Amino acid sequence: MNFPMSCDAGLDDRKLSFQYVILPFLGLLTKTDITKCILKYVDTIFMLIYKNLDSFFHKKVMKMLETLVSRNSIVDNNVDVDKLFKTEQYSFIPPSLGIFFLIIVRLLTELLRRIKEASTNETMHNIVHYLKDLTAKYKRSLERPLISRDPLIDNLETRKYFFAILDNEMNIMIEMLNTEHISETSNVPDESSNDDEKRHDNDFENISKISIIPTEEEILCDQPPYLPSIFDERHSLPNGADKLLDRQFRLLREDILSNELENVLNRGGKYTYNKGANDNGDLQVYANIEFVNVGCDRWNGLFCTLKFIPTHNSTNIRKIREYWRNSKRLKPGNLVALLLPNPNSERDFNLYSIYFGVIMSRDEMTKDERIRIHINFNDLSIYPIALNEISKLRNSTTENNSKNSNEVKSYMVESTNIYYEAYRHVLMTLQTTKPSSLPFKQYLAPELDFCPESTHVNVNPPKYTKAPGFQFDLSALCDNKQNLTLNVANTHTYDDVAKKINAYSRLDESQAKAVISALTREIALIEGPPGTGKTVVGIEIMKVLLAENNRANIGPILTICFTNHALDQFLEHLLDKNITENIVRLGTRTKSEKVKNFMLGKVKPKNSDIPILFQKLENIEEEVQDIKTYYKSRIIWNDVSEYLKDTHRDFYNKFSNVTHIDLPSWVLGANIIEEIDEDSETEESSDEEFDDEEIDDEETDDEETDDEETDDKGFQDSNKEKNEESQNKFIKVQGRKMHEFEKWLIGEDIKKIEERKNHWLNNEETDSDDDEFINEELQFVKNYEKPNTDRSLNELLEDCSIWKMSKKERQKLHDYWRAKLDEERLLYLQTKHEGCRQELNDIYDEERRQILLNSDVIGMTTSGAAKLQNLIRYIDPKIIICEEAGEVLEAHILSALTPSTQHLILIGDHNQLQPSVSTYSLSMESQIGEYYQLDKSLFERFVDGNNAITIERTRLLIQRRMRNEISDLIRHTIYEVLIDGENTAKYPNICGAQHINVYFIDHNHPEDSFDMHEVKMVVEMVKCFLLKMDILNMKI
Repeated sequence: MNFPMSCDAGLDDRKLSFQYVILPFLGLLTKTDITKCILKYVDTIFMLIYKNLDSFFHKKVMKMLETLVSRNSIVDNNVDVDKLFKTEQYSFIPPSLGIFFLIIVRLLTELLRRIKEASTNETMHNIVHYLKDLTAKYKRSLERPLISRDPLIDNLETRKYFFAILDNEMNIMIEMLNTEHISETSNVPDESSNDDEKRHDNDFENISKISIIPTEEEILCDQPPYLPSIFDERHSLPNGADKLLDRQFRLLREDILSNELENVLNRGGKYTYNKGANDNGDLQVYANIEFVNVGCDRWNGLFCTLKFIPTHNSTNIRKIREYWRNSKRLKPGNLVALLLPNPNSERDFNLYSIYFGVIMSRDEMTKDERIRIHINFNDLSIYPIALNEISKLRNSTTENNSKNSNEVKSYMVESTNIYYEAYRHVLMTLQTTKPSSLPFKQYLAPELDFCPESTHVNVNPPKYTKAPGFQFDLSALCDNKQNLTLNVANTHTYDDVAKKINAYSRLDESQAKAVISALTREIALIEGPPGTGKTVVGIEIMKVLLAENNRANIGPILTICFTNHALDQFLEHLLDKNITENIVRLGTRTKSEKVKNFMLGKVKPKNSDIPILFQKLENIEEEVQDIKTYYKSRIIWNDVSEYLKDTHRDFYNKFSNVTHIDLPSWVLGANIIEEIDEDSETEESSDEEFDDEEIDDEETDDEETDDEETDDKGFQDSNKEKNEESQNKFIKVQGRKMHEFEKWLIGEDIKKIEERKNHWLNNEETDSDDDEFINEELQFVKNYEKPNTDRSLNELLEDCSIWKMSKKERQKLHDYWRAKLDEERLLYLQTKHEGCRQELNDIYDEERRQILLNSDVIGMTTSGAAKLQNLIRYIDPKIIICEEAGEVLEAHILSALTPSTQHLILIGDHNQLQPSVSTYSLSMESQIGEYYQLDKSLFERFVDGNNAITIERTRLLIQRRMRNEISDLIRHTIYEVLIDGENTAKYPNICGAQHINVYFIDHNHPEDSFDMHEVKMVVEMVKCFLLKMDILNMKI
């Protein structure tokens, strides 16, 4: 990049040719093999370009481009092309100057995508402004054929297509550049909050800053969260993609968290635990939670192991074990809230501290009838608490283990109606999606000041269909492979082509029109009432697209469905009809034996970094084990000095400079040498100094009796020699002067003063001849009162009179500082662990990406698409087909889109099942929910409008499933035009039904969430069909 370059470098070794060297180099960086590579080293390449943005890109590349635009030629005047090929046979000769612009735009876009600060870089803005001027100048030159020799002059259609691509990519780049970084704000618009203060510590206007897992302050906030409605004109964001993503994120987050937050508050936080029955069947509360272990998992990082005795109606241990083995409660991926007794409850007015975590795994019920679960907690401060609790349990005596009826218990709360892990990835995708990269913005989020209830828009064809000469080959639809094509640009032929499809294939007229509509619109809606063949149409569309893929290299087609069953069914049709076997099914929950053979199995990439990264992970995990092993050790000055210096400077100064104002010089002495050990002290140390009531974390002499519970408590016992070695690592005071901090901690000053006080009280003689010293000492001792206070931690942190603190208060401060040090250390280790895991995941994802890129069809559920969004974005599928689109939340569709998506086909029926939400007040069924409409699918929004635009949908009209009596029920209520297929008139009457094939059965039994009365009625009816009417079970 520092080498001289020229547009007329010729074959001069002292210069680089801009056209034949620099441009190919930049073009290489924009190839998808580079830009879509997941491996970490690719970022280094682009960072190198960015660091030389001014010297290389602005002052050299752009100047060279300006020279070529001024010339209207890309020819190097100092070398003939034929001669160049003889000298360098692999030389790259760009066909048009337009290629230069396309490469530069794509490279700048990649820099903006990868480097956050690039959008605020002044040089970047100057380059883009420079580029816009040169692009306009280049366009004007093409209108003067006598001056320009560019090949784009000769073909007007090719030129229009090229500039459509260039203009689109340039607009995306400019939008990314001009995207304002919305700063943290305190007055998020909300009718309930008009002040200028933030509601809580997780209250941000920029959704990317919001923690998906709530904070304790957020839970205890008495103000409702800001929830933007569809009619909210006071939203701080203008109409557009920003507002759409913001609204979907806030509403979906509220939906998955509101029930749990509400129930946590009802059982903790500001209120005490309600020991009555749960008022919410979806809420589970588990009592008497105990910490068992703190560990570090290879693929999930830090976790706590907790145990509890599960409640169950049965007393049969075998039944309880079987129930928990099959139960969906506490399954991996669920969100739980842990309520721990708050040590400062009198000050905070909260009986509990609240910690949220995600379940990593669950063990089988053990012999002691307890359940053990492993949880990743978001708040790292819980891990020192867990270590302390485990330590106290190990060292507690039998008396301490006896249950106190007044003791505040620990609880765990779980909401079972939401699978948090599935929604977490959707929320993260909404947070990280750049509005400028969201495709179809003109339809999804039009920037209109006012949008009446039905603003119909015409949908453009997919971008890939605008290539010169592009036509869909429809012969795959025809029974006899008749030659049939569809010219997307010629709209007048659509009806004629639909009629030919109807004539040459098994598709009816409405299905043929649906196929045409799907192929010619970049967003296509196909509405199919029950039995009208929605899946059939989807398969036929896939036939055409896959046939075109072989010619146009469109890339893999992403197929997403709401349920695993629908996805497997769709993929099975592709296999059964021999459309393609080049399928990759992502996810793990398929029940189809056919599809199982096409699951993406475990990949085994060959990368030399893998063993190195695994070793790093192992080392970090060992360091976590060390923290557990040494947690019982007291910290020394060398451990805590830097922390106090940075965060508690007043305490640091007090420990560093003990003056006569704090203590007389004779109290601590000048040269006290002590040997401190975890289990034994010097002869001067009295038993009082290490009383268990005052120093909670001291080891007891009978520790060896706890061997049976070693694994259960998460600590490893070791022999005496290993224990001493461990202590020496953390307590490095042997054979040196004790620091004042260490003397303060063990109460050396209190002990010395008490000794002198006893001395004077017993009228013992002194060895000193200094009367002034004796009087000073006598006066001090006379006025001295041994500190016995027990103030709260917050009071202690605000009072730096360290020598006036009781031993209990000193231990309290010590434990707090040790917890903070361990928290910092664990945060450092967690960050390192996450970095190594991410590198490993990137290596494995790159291997998966290569497999997926070579496939025809990628199948996954909508939640799986969000979970694997990072991988999907690097594949960049141009075409997405969504089945069951009427049942999919809009947020799920948005999270599946990538910047390269050019074609979205939605197949469904919003009149059947709607998306499911767990919060009634956000659904359209509730009065207030009409303002939010979270359960309105994107499919329904495009069909109905309602303060949004509408898109034309194609409805399938002929149903072939229901007999006439049944179809009449929906024909006169929901579907105005629904035609019965000829086959439905040939259905025989139900045997034994007395020629009446539709019955309505009513009963007066009270309704319930689990209506066992109706279940019994259905069972008896099925028995009747099977036993009395001899109907085969497969027909029921």
